[in-house]
Amino acid sequence: MKKQTSETHFDSGNPPLPGAAPPKPGNALRLALLMGVVVGITLWVHWPVLSAKAISFDDEEAIVHDHLVRHPGLNSVGRFFSEIRGSTAVRGYYLPLSLTSLMVDYNLGGRLDNPRPFHRTSLALHVGSTILLMLLCHQIFRQPWVAALVGLMFGVHPLTVEPVAWIIERMTVLAAFFAFAALNAYVRFAVKGRRRWYALALILFVLALLSKPTSTPLPLIMLLMNYWPLRRFSRQTLLEIVPFLALSVASVVLAVFSEGHTNPLAAPVSNDPGHLLLRLCWLTVFHPFKALVPLRLSSVYDLPEPLSLGNPVVLLAVVTTILLLAALALSARMTRAIWVGAAIFYVALVPTMGFVGITWMVGCDKYVYLPAIGPILVAAWLINGLWSHAKGISLGKQRAATICAALAGAGLLAMCTRGYLQRWKTTDTLLTHMLSLAPRSPSLHSRQGDLHMAVGQYDDAIREFTAAIEGYPGHAEAYYNRGLCFASLGRYASAQRDFTEAIRFRPNYTDAYNNRGNVFSAVGDYERALADYRKAIELEPDRDAAYVNRANVYASAGELDLALRDLAKAIEINSGSQEAYYCRGNVLAMMGDTERAIQDYSRVIKLTPDHVGAYNNRGNAWIAKQDFTRALHDFSR
Repeated sequence: MKKQTSETHFDSGNPPLPGAAPPKPGNALRLALLMGVVVGITLWVHWPVLSAKAISFDDEEAIVHDHLVRHPGLNSVGRFFSEIRGSTAVRGYYLPLSLTSLMVDYNLGGRLDNPRPFHRTSLALHVGSTILLMLLCHQIFRQPWVAALVGLMFGVHPLTVEPVAWIIERMTVLAAFFAFAALNAYVRFAVKGRRRWYALALILFVLALLSKPTSTPLPLIMLLMNYWPLRRFSRQTLLEIVPFLALSVASVVLAVFSEGHTNPLAAPVSNDPGHLLLRLCWLTVFHPFKALVPLRLSSVYDLPEPLSLGNPVVLLAVVTTILLLAALALSARMTRAIWVGAAIFYVALVPTMGFVGITWMVGCDKYVYLPAIGPILVAAWLINGLWSHAKGISLGKQRAATICAALAGAGLLAMCTRGYLQRWKTTDTLLTHMLSLAPRSPSLHSRQGDLHMAVGQYDDAIREFTAAIEGYPGHAEAYYNRGLCFASLGRYASAQRDFTEAIRFRPNYTDAYNNRGNVFSAVGDYERALADYRKAIELEPDRDAAYVNRANVYASAGELDLALRDLAKAIEINSGSQEAYYCRGNVLAMMGDTERAIQDYSRVIKLTPDHVGAYNNRGNAWIAKQDFTRALHDFSR
């Protein structure tokens, strides 16, 4: 690529003004002071998130069930980056950097009952993204106040609550942080022509992709920015973008491979061929409407029912989409800014628009976090026009009025953000809020069932899971969880049926195989239990639960050597598995190896001080060694 020989000119209005003019004296200091104010306000508005206790979808799976997150170290990091066939946490697309970030916070004390370390990091990343957007706008428009006002509106916007407060959505704020940093580096390269900024942009883009593959549209955003505001669109800029596009394609292939391994990909179309078109029209209107009117926010939004032109809401969305396209076409005659900003917004939304079914979520607040760059650039362009040109009044008065109007808007946004953060106080308050907005949502009923199941209210949980299945007959997770409830109640035939249904809808459902094996084991059908455990191990050879369960079956069948082999593997995978140590202690006791059995029971007690079985069985082992004093102590405990 050629080195730039002249500075780029920016389209900052109509007619275009030179945006890359030398900065005015004092601009850097003014920008730093304003940045400090924006950061302070953003932190104050979002501060309640540090006390938020709500646990949302997939949080347990990432924090409780992922033993790599729970065992920080270089081995876990290596596994995050080397596991291509499916992420260890959410069993979906490849996001090793986000999992590493969660692992670090776990090491700093983050837990489901203490999510503050997770929220603290996410809030810091959000503040960092706000700063990066301010720097980007300042590079383009050279006006500290313009950068500060748009940065403030992004920083306090209610749509930023969800990705900051939702633990697993660390991937959204982390990917956006690196994506915004990459855009800053790329614009710096476009202005200065220095290759090191180009190389830095490539590196930052890779980090964004490793955080979340929804960053893949970034090269297209760069292309659009070359048309406006950079005004340097040419064959040369197309060649510049090729390496970024190659990385995007590689990321898409990787995401499809890793996601498809665990969750079959499908186009979200029904028998009606117009379903996808109507869905796209609705989403085209839905996302900007929520950005402009951020009320009744939730993590779960349902498509209008029925999704047909006979539904006034759907018809209005189609008409609005047509009018929006016409307005954007007309705006292109006056300025590039508006339609390019809209194009950036929708291009960045493409991975979440449902062309390929990788999630049950239709619309989500987190989806607009990265695409916000488009509206932010348009807002900066509008404010810059008001800041630079006055008609009918003095420029000073117009600037003052612009500041007041922007601050008033930011104040309203901040009030909405504070109000929405109250919904994230506890899991109950969040779920109650979401159910009030989407009472028929199968996923919310399934989530409600999870909460009932966690406290042993199995009948209530079964009712909620049944409602979820009635709303979505292919809800594999609801079948699985209802099966767990049936198994807990001793209704093994019903549990077996539900686990089988879960496997039918998700053929690679490791937990369903593992727990169906437990059901077969409970009724004495060891042959089928072993077959299910083998399948679970085949699907995920590095999870310890199936090894422990298979060892129990081997022990029941008298195959003690095979049981010890499986338990050794389970402990190799998860050195903190008290179930594996307890089971091995029992097997060793059966083999007459009392000394080693006592050692394993002692490990269990160290890991779980209130493990009754370990005290009882260690007491029996002390009796075998004729140490009645220690046996009496353990039985007393």
